[in-house]
Amino acid sequence: MLTLPPTNRTVLGTLYRLRALILEEAPHVEQVVPYFAGVSLEDVWRWLLRVTRYQDDPPMIERIRVPEAQYAALRRGERMAGDCDDMVALAGALLIRLGWDVEIVAQAYDREKTLDHVFLRVHRDGTTTGFDLANLTESRGEFGWEPPREDVTAEVTLAV
Repeated sequence: MLTLPPTNRTVLGTLYRLRALILEEAPHVEQVVPYFAGVSLEDVWRWLLRVTRYQDDPPMIERIRVPEAQYAALRRGERMAGDCDDMVALAGALLIRLGWDVEIVAQAYDREKTLDHVFLRVHRDGTTTGFDLANLTESRGEFGWEPPREDVTAEVTLAV
């Protein structure tokens, strides 16, 4: 059993909100799906890297952008943007529609076990792959990268 500090209660609520956003009706996301017939998970990851940009939330505000609105912006020629939770929502919305099983992963890297990063793990055909669009400084842009286990002080996962 994992005991988390009270500061993580809002993070846990965010994980449930992310799952709801990934699963909600999203016609603009559905319109993108046919373009990915037969492509690999890495191809999807590389495409998302090209059409997104990392953008922090304002200080002391947790904002989650709705995937449907993000994909509508993409159709207007704009790049999708956001921090790690926004990237989870927009990637998860596409991946589940492409038939991949995803889980949301929140991790802490400090002694206080404050959950401060979220990404996806994708499961298919007996393999599990990290899917992180936001942590490119650490990963150096490597597909499938996850933080080393020895750096993780706490982890919570939520299946979508």
